[in-house]
Amino acid sequence: MSTYKKVKIPKKNLPESLDSFTFKKLWMSAFSLEEEAVMNFYKFLEDFFLFVDCSLKSISDPNYFLISLLSLVDSSSELALRKLKIWLKTKNINHELKVIVFNRLNKIKKIPKKARPLMAEYYFVLDLKYALSKQIKKIKIKNSSCNHSNDDYYNIPDPIWKITPWQEYLLKLTYLGYTNTEISEITQLSRKIIINERKKLYVYV
Repeated sequence: MSTYKKVKIPKKNLPESLDSFTFKKLWMSAFSLEEEAVMNFYKFLEDFFLFVDCSLKSISDPNYFLISLLSLVDSSSELALRKLKIWLKTKNINHELKVIVFNRLNKIKKIPKKARPLMAEYYFVLDLKYALSKQIKKIKIKNSSCNHSNDDYYNIPDPIWKITPWQEYLLKLTYLGYTNTEISEITQLSRKIIINERKKLYVYV
């Protein structure tokens, strides 16, 4: 199974051209779902959308964004890359990103209003990568060289235990190495609650 190479983790999750304070202000405003607020947010994110487009296509020289995204798709970098290549052939990246952003504006329950601007960036990009990875993960690979059926070999099976969407999200953060303090800032829950919730997940990790 192919593994992922290590790359430098950026201190800032959005491109340097995008101001963190302006990002948070526009993001918070966009949660109103008013057309002008959403369009202003889209316009502000143009450099970010371009960055994601370039990142997804820079397979020969992957950056942190691409590697962290693929690690959410599959533990095998080879299989994740194959799924990504198929996804790229059938999608308009800019359009898909806008759809994801709008869907997340509708679905995020705990809006990080009190998060520092850099932590708001961090939460936004992580949430987007998680949503994007779920799309890519759905791709089915044909013509397997193995003797397994397509469904058995390439689809990630449901776990034998039942976990909630919240627990699944917390597991992803745990796998990516985020600390209790960082998760507390992202989710706007107290550090004590996060510690207790993570203790419940030890059986899954």
